[in-house]
Amino acid sequence: MSEVSMTAVATKEDIRHAEKPRSSTHAEADIVATAVLLEYRGRDVEGNIEVSQQTVVAGIVAVDFQENFAKCLSIGVGTKFVQPDVLRSITNKEDVVKDCHAEILARRGLKKLLLEGYQLPATQSLVLYTSSAPCGDSTVKKWAKNSKTKPDTLPHAPLNMCARSSGQGIVCVKGEFSNDLTLQKKDGITTWPSGISAASGTTPAVLIPESDRGLYSATCSDKIASWSVLGVQGASLEQVLGKKYYLSAVVVGRKYGDATLRRALCCRLADPKKRPKVPVQHPTIMCTAIQLDDSVYCNGKGADFDSPSCLWWTSGMPKFQAIDGTTGLCPDGSPSPLSQSNLSLLFSQISDNRLGYDEAKALNNEYRSLKVTLVSHAHLLHNYPHVVIREKRKRPDQCDEQESE
Repeated sequence: MSEVSMTAVATKEDIRHAEKPRSSTHAEADIVATAVLLEYRGRDVEGNIEVSQQTVVAGIVAVDFQENFAKCLSIGVGTKFVQPDVLRSITNKEDVVKDCHAEILARRGLKKLLLEGYQLPATQSLVLYTSSAPCGDSTVKKWAKNSKTKPDTLPHAPLNMCARSSGQGIVCVKGEFSNDLTLQKKDGITTWPSGISAASGTTPAVLIPESDRGLYSATCSDKIASWSVLGVQGASLEQVLGKKYYLSAVVVGRKYGDATLRRALCCRLADPKKRPKVPVQHPTIMCTAIQLDDSVYCNGKGADFDSPSCLWWTSGMPKFQAIDGTTGLCPDGSPSPLSQSNLSLLFSQISDNRLGYDEAKALNNEYRSLKVTLVSHAHLLHNYPHVVIREKRKRPDQCDEQESE
C-alpha cells in the first residue's frame, strides 16, 4: 500500500501533527515570527545543501512595535553540537563552532553583523524568536504552573526557588553523558542517581569533571539566561561599542509554557535570596501561533532530527551558509565565518588592529565581574564548583509556582 493511500485510511489515533495548533499571547509575537520565517523560507542554501524540514529555526529581530516595524537581522537553523570527544582531539578549537543549536547560531550571526558595522537605532530593540522552547530548563515543566494563553507582563513577580536541591533551575550541558542504565526518564525529564531532575538529553554540569567542562556546551536556556545579565554582544564587543544589547522579548513556538520560560530565561537569576545580586533585564515572554512545520505523521512515524546540516544567515546575505553540526566546520572542512577565529579577525579590523579580541575581553572588568557573580550563583553557567548544594526542603505549597499536570 502506498504512503498516500495509507494516509487516506489512517484513523484519527494514527495521525499526529508536527505542531499542535496554539494561540498567540501577543500580536507582536506573530509579527516577529513572520519576519524570521519569511527570510528562512525565501532563501536558498549555498552549495545546495539539503536540510531536513524537522529542525529548529531561531532569529534575532530588530523591532519597533509602535511603528509596526520588524526586521530580521540573523537566523540560525539546527539542533546539533560537537561531541566532547571530537572537540578534545582538535588543536585549534577557535576554528570550530562547537554549538550549532539554532539560537546560538542566530546570536553568533548578530555578533558578526555588529562587527561589520551594524548599529541598532535607539528606537528599536532586539527580540529573539525560536520555533521551539530552548533546550534545557525551558522544557522542564516541573515546579511551574503554566499558562499557554495568558499574556506575559513586566515586571516579573519574584520567583521562589523552592526545589533547587532537586534540580530546579540547575545548569546543564547539551547531551546525556552517562552509561547508567538506571536513569529514570519520564515526560521529558531525566532523574539522575543524585536525585537531580533535568531535561532529557542534557547532563547536570555538576556531574561533569571540572577539568573537562570547556569541552561541553551549556544548554540554550542557560546561555539565554546569561544574556539577560551580560547582554548578547559579549565582552569584547561591549568594550569597543561601549554598550550592552539586551533582548526585550523572547518569542517561542512549540513547547511554550510561560512560567517555565520565565524561570529558565531570567527569573532564576533574580532569586532574592542570592547574594550578591545581579542586574537582570527580564524579557517579555511571548507565544506565537505561527507554525514552522505543518507536517502530519501517520502510523507511528515521527519527526527526524538526524540531519547534521545546520544553517546561518545575516541581513544582506543572498543565501544561507551551512555548517556541519557534528564537526563545527563548513561542509568543505574550512572554518565557518561564525567561528571564533574569523570573528576575531573582524574584531581586529574594527579596532584598527590596536586591540585584539582577547585583549578587549580582558579589559572589560565589569563584564568579567558580572560573569564571576553568575558563576558564584551556582545555577547558571557550566563552570561552577563541582558540588550539589543541599537546602532545607519546602512543602509544595510554599513554591510560588507549582508543578503543572
